[in-house]
Amino acid sequence: MMWSVFVLATALGSQTPDPYAALDGDAAAICANAERAMEAGRHNEAAAGFQMCEQATRRGLDLERGELWALQAHISRRLAAARQADGDATGAANATYMADRYEQLMGQLADLTRQSQARTLFQEGRYAEAEAISLVLLAEAEAGEHRVGAVHDRLYSLASALLPQGRAEEAIPLLERAVDEARRSGEGGEPEVYLNMLAEAYFDTARFSESAAILRDLYDRSGGAARSTYGNNLARALDGAGLHAEAEALLRSAVSDARADDGGVASNPHRLARVLFNLARNLAAQGRHEDAASLFAESAALTVQRRPAGHTDIIAAHTWLVGHTLANTHDAQTALSGARILSANLDRYLASGGEDADRQRAIQNAGEPQALFTLHTEAAWAAAHNEG
Repeated sequence: MMWSVFVLATALGSQTPDPYAALDGDAAAICANAERAMEAGRHNEAAAGFQMCEQATRRGLDLERGELWALQAHISRRLAAARQADGDATGAANATYMADRYEQLMGQLADLTRQSQARTLFQEGRYAEAEAISLVLLAEAEAGEHRVGAVHDRLYSLASALLPQGRAEEAIPLLERAVDEARRSGEGGEPEVYLNMLAEAYFDTARFSESAAILRDLYDRSGGAARSTYGNNLARALDGAGLHAEAEALLRSAVSDARADDGGVASNPHRLARVLFNLARNLAAQGRHEDAASLFAESAALTVQRRPAGHTDIIAAHTWLVGHTLANTHDAQTALSGARILSANLDRYLASGGEDADRQRAIQNAGEPQALFTLHTEAAWAAAHNEG
């Protein structure tokens, strides 16, 4: 018997003389019956009993994952022994495989727990804390000490925590390595998730042509919702590279698709606002300000309708609406109305504890607090001057 099995059995024995002590009355009785049948040499009956015992552990037990896996590994070993004694070599091998798997999971538990913690912190916007855990996990992986996930997974996780902190320059080499590692791993297929994030990091560092090259390949090879997402991102990169006409063609197609899908059961309620916003920016870059103005206004109105107060999409849309209106179309009332919505939502966002890095990214590099205050002041002055 493997050393790990001996350690497991010793641990169970040292904790309690009865490995089934944590089970409730009915489950404990089922497992005890299986043990009695095994002791009496009724191996076929014991095998059936241990199967029932294993199933009973899955129902309503208040056990930590490690405790549950240890118990299931023990039961699987007992089932393997019963089947072997009953002449069922195949069944014994299957049960042994499950026992090995549970023991493997027990060894991976610490890694799984830390990965889960990092994901939770990331989802809560606590990027620096997620980064700290991801950095340790990557160091362990590179030292060959990890049990869960490939090195490229951990490179990607660390880069994911850096990007929303405005640290794209640091994220890029990690993502480039992740792509290379994944391609060498023999797992098959292109690492599209890594490539998409690498394109985003290139975009954030104004490496627009490199971003567009990645996204064009992803766009050409994809279909459905993924193709739409890649097309929208590609258009942004092309705009950044000054290729506005090519970007406009992609965005107009995306807007057409989004309008057709909007309100459908499977549609993304935020997609239309985003593609309208990107098309408006594209047209503004080409000097077509009247056309852009109506799209900025429609996108901004959709974000208010479909996002909760204080959401960063509302902040981004209204920052651009106000700035574009003041600089190009000079509609004072639109500027003032937009600035009031912007101010209220920025206050709501900051009061919610959102991170500075999120705010910077959300308002597309136009949202320093002083800049937003200036926009609001200028809009108010323009409205008053217009009324006078």
